[in-house]
This record gives sequence, C-alpha cells and structure tokens, in this order.
Amino acid sequence: MIAQRTHRRGGTAGFTLLEVVLAVGLIVSLMGSAIWFTDHIASAREKINNKTQEIVSRRSLMRRITAELRCAMSVPRLGLGIAGEADYIAFVTTAVPGRSAWVERNILDQPIPPETDIRLVTYRQAIREDEDGNEYVVGIERTCQKLLDAPEAEEGENIRVALLTDKLKYLRLSYYDGASWTKVWTADQGLPLAVEVTLGDEPVYEDKLTAMETEDEEPEDYPGQVSKRLIHLPLSVMKTQGTIIRGGPGGGNR
Repeated sequence: MIAQRTHRRGGTAGFTLLEVVLAVGLIVSLMGSAIWFTDHIASAREKINNKTQEIVSRRSLMRRITAELRCAMSVPRLGLGIAGEADYIAFVTTAVPGRSAWVERNILDQPIPPETDIRLVTYRQAIREDEDGNEYVVGIERTCQKLLDAPEAEEGENIRVALLTDKLKYLRLSYYDGASWTKVWTADQGLPLAVEVTLGDEPVYEDKLTAMETEDEEPEDYPGQVSKRLIHLPLSVMKTQGTIIRGGPGGGNR
C-alpha cells in the first residue's frame, strides 16, 4: 500500500513529453518576440537619429550659407564678386578675423599667417570617383580662401576645403537680377538682388537632372525632401522690376 502511494505521487510530480514540448515552444516564441522587438526598437532609433542629424545638417548649412551670402560684396579691383551656376556658387564675403589675430605676441613668437576680413567662399557638391572612374556625390563641401592676393592659390595650401555634411547631397541655386531668375551668374554682373538656395538629401545626376528641370523650372519629381530659402543680398544695387517670388504677382513685391 505504501509503495503504491509513493509511485502515484512520483508520477503526478513529473512532466509529460507534450508539456515539455509546449514549454520549449513557448520559451522560443517569447525569445523570438523579444529579439524582434529589440531589433525593431534599435532600427527605429537609428532612423530617428539619422533623421535628426539630417534636419540639424539642413538647418545648420542653410544658416551658414545665409549668413555669408548676406555679407557678400564685390571687389572690382580683383574682378571678384559672385559667380556661379546651378550646382555651385563662389562669392566674396566678409567675416571677423579669428582669435589668433587679436592675441598679443612678443618678438620671439612665430609670426601668424596673414588674415583679412575678406575671403572667397565656394559652396558646391562634393564629387568623388569610385574604382571604376564613376562619379558620385558624397555631400556638400565648402572652400575658403582667406588671402585673396596669393600668387598661386591651391586647395590644401591657401584654400581650405571642408566637407560640411554627408547627409545632404543635392544643391541647386538660382539668381535674381531684378527682373527674372537665371541659373548662371558671372562676377562682372555685380551682385544679384537675391539668391535662391535649394538643399536636398538625395543626389540627382546629370541624365536625370536634364529630364527633371529646364532653364526656368524647378524639379517637380525630386525623389527626396528639399528645403528652399530665398536670400536677399543687402549690398546689391539692382532694382526690382518684377516679383522676386516665383509664381507671385508682378509689381516689385518682395
């Protein structure tokens, strides 16, 4: 009698094979769900971080271009002013010299490089070549030449080149002469009344760009997101003959 009771108790305390299989399956399912949820959270976090960096880069770059363009000037004796096309712009602007220009030095210190408040700045798409010789856009870069009277200006020597962002790979510019918009501007024209800057996150290469836009039209089927800003140049002496806003009424409204 005692042995029979002990056998029954031992049998009721164990697990059947079906129960073990169900328990293992439930554990595997829970672990899979946890791993999927972790990956999903990590992916969403990465997307949010990338989007945040893109927004920060877009705003920071637009503010920098705006600040320097609003200080743009013409230097007739050097034949410099604003020159550019649809994908790049070069202009003379003013800026406060760096801190090194104000540091007190003694006769034993090494002389600091000359620096003026006038510099030649260029914004353009940074284009590189792969191993097969195909060109691709890596971002937006800025060049700066502080010594305009240098006999030979070379990038890396008198001209500093900096990749400002790799999040934005599309740059388009338009120039307003007071009557109409144009894609090309030369230094002998003086300063345009305004410059329209368009930034985007996706590069557009020449074959697709030709199909997207004409001389007087902006791309309508751009694959990414764009930001536009109309920048007025205070030192321009041109008069407004029409509207500065595209598609708006005439009469010189700004």
